[in-house]
This record gives sequence, structure tokens and C-alpha cells, in this order.
Amino acid sequence: MLVFLFLPFMAMAQIEDARALKVAYYGDFFSHPGIKIGYEIPLKYRLKTKERKGVSRSKHKIQLLELSTAFYFHQDNHYGLLLLPAYTFRKIRANGKKQDWSIGLGYHRSFLTGPTYSSNEQGEFSIKKGAGQNTVFTSLTYALGRDYRWTKQKPWAWDIAFGVNARAPYNSSILFGIHTHLGVSYFLNH
Repeated sequence: MLVFLFLPFMAMAQIEDARALKVAYYGDFFSHPGIKIGYEIPLKYRLKTKERKGVSRSKHKIQLLELSTAFYFHQDNHYGLLLLPAYTFRKIRANGKKQDWSIGLGYHRSFLTGPTYSSNEQGEFSIKKGAGQNTVFTSLTYALGRDYRWTKQKPWAWDIAFGVNARAPYNSSILFGIHTHLGVSYFLNH
């Protein structure tokens, strides 16, 4: 009977991709520097092998959940905080080259850097603390990189990513943007 309690953990252990910690430079609109920290959880793994002209080629196909947070600075405007879970489709070739497609739906909070004032009914002004906006953040990201577990048996990978995003509501509208990151991953149970 106890076997049924441990089946989900045994199935997860059979997935041939390890959980990973990820640290990256994050650039909102490319020029607003920041940092991104994430944790990758593999959900589904498949090894696909093709035979072509007598040569066997294999690809590792992985679906994973990435839980990440990012912090960036837009000079003289605001600080931004992102909480962004993303669903990722990853392909890794036998030579370690990898590519990812990720779709994310999360939360964005901006904190204005300059003083912001509010007024009351008497027309008196006071400084408003914690001024900023709360928005829903969606993203679509493409990444290229290299995974050294397959070629050098090292628990490291790196990637560079470019993506598009949208924030809503943003001053009664939608703000479309671009982002990038350059990151490294460390696989915990390699």
C-alpha cells in the first residue's frame, strides 16, 4: 500500500533531467539592468532518436516548469519586481546545444524612484510612500545555449534569451516590451 504513496516520487526520479538553479543577467527593454533567479522542475522527458543515412541522431525533449523572480532598475524612473512562473519546452542535441521556448504568466510590481505626491479634499499635498503599479505580466521567450551534462559530464548549462512581454493594466492600457537574459544553470542532482 505504501508503494502507491511513493509512485509520484519514483516517477519523478525516472525523469532523466535534473532540477536546476538558474542565475541570469536580466535586461528589461535591453537597457534596464537586473538579475533573475529561478528554479527549474522537469515535468516530462522524452528521448527522440532518428536514423538518417546510417547515422543515428538523438534529441532530448523536456517540458519543465520554471519558477523565477527578477529585479531590474530603470534609471530615474522605477524599480521593477517580477514573479514569473513559466512553462518551457526544451530540446537538447547530443552535442549539448539546447533551445528553449517559454511562455509565462506572472506578476509585475513597479516602485517609483522619485517622490510622488497625493492630495486630500482640502488641497494639501503629502508624499505617497510605495508609489507604483501592480500589473499582470505575460511573456514569450526563446533561448539558445549549451548543456555540458551531455558532452563534458559537468552539471552546468548556459543560455542567452530574447523575448517579448506585455503588462496590463498599465496606465489604463497595455505596455508591450522586450527582455533578454544571459544566464547559467546548475543541476542539483546530476
